[in-house]
Amino acid sequence: TVCTGPEGGIPGRTELIPVHTVAYSMDALLDGSATAHCPRFDQAAQKALDTDYVSHYVRANTALMDALPELSGVDADDINKMETKSLMKLITSLRDLRVCQRAHDVPQPHNVTKFDPALEDITNRVIIAKWQNTDMGNLVGGRLLRAVGHRFDMVKDLEMGDDAMVERLHMECNEKGNDSDEDGGCPRKFVLYVGHDTTIFDMRAALGIPITVIPGVVPYVSHIIFELRKTDDNKFYVQVMTGDFTRTAEPVAGPFCENRFYCELDIFERYVEQMVPQNVDAVCGVVRDGTGEYMNSSGKKIHGPSLLKVIVVLLSVAGVLTLGLMAYRWIRSRGTNRAEYQNI
Repeated sequence: TVCTGPEGGIPGRTELIPVHTVAYSMDALLDGSATAHCPRFDQAAQKALDTDYVSHYVRANTALMDALPELSGVDADDINKMETKSLMKLITSLRDLRVCQRAHDVPQPHNVTKFDPALEDITNRVIIAKWQNTDMGNLVGGRLLRAVGHRFDMVKDLEMGDDAMVERLHMECNEKGNDSDEDGGCPRKFVLYVGHDTTIFDMRAALGIPITVIPGVVPYVSHIIFELRKTDDNKFYVQVMTGDFTRTAEPVAGPFCENRFYCELDIFERYVEQMVPQNVDAVCGVVRDGTGEYMNSSGKKIHGPSLLKVIVVLLSVAGVLTLGLMAYRWIRSRGTNRAEYQNI
């Protein structure tokens, strides 16, 4: 669903729509749960949607099912013939459209708005079923989590004066001019990834923390911040923080730090090592053909859309619009107590 507001835009409001800067067929880093990048997750998600928790629950909502033809413009017979996956796509697309309409102050009659709670509830169930009940965070978010861990390791080597890393920073990394490499091989003080709501789901699943903060939604400007800190005695610590436009970023505890709000870099890296398979593509059931195209285990190519996939942008913050934010900051710290970590 792409909604940019009334034709011609809204006076006084900037409307920006960023697009993929990496071709879909290569964007496994920020789109790890897509069918092209993890068919195994897609299969598990389908089974999760076919359970009573989703499928039976939705079809039992007769008021919504009866209203879907009018709400969506899809013929009732076609809706009744839909498999669960297609029905969920239709319902969650309607929910996305309603979010967009509300964000742009597009009024709708009561016979539309009265279904908003049901659309939100079902979307939440779909998210929980796919990203939490399948227990595959290590696959869908594994590539990006490993990139963060690897980059932290590179920064540590650079900070400790490793000659090879210093040369790499001054030569190869500067020549690249970007950090699009999946392995995070270039140490930087600040790295920003901009992705989809599914990028947030993927990473939260990989970290082992609740998939959503608010049921059914990823609030605008949702973000996950990874911080690497160095103390005066050359010890390195990691802290993960989450936030969105409704709340300031706060530290979160999880298995990635032995359920603490911060931990030694070694502990974080050990979690990544144990959590993420060495070859995510192989475990996911895809291989690359050498050109960036993905193929499933039978050798059949999995094609992405012919055009770059548009990221829907709905919120303006300080004149800049964004949907999802993933970043880390490298900060030197004089101490590592919890209070100092929380008072950034």
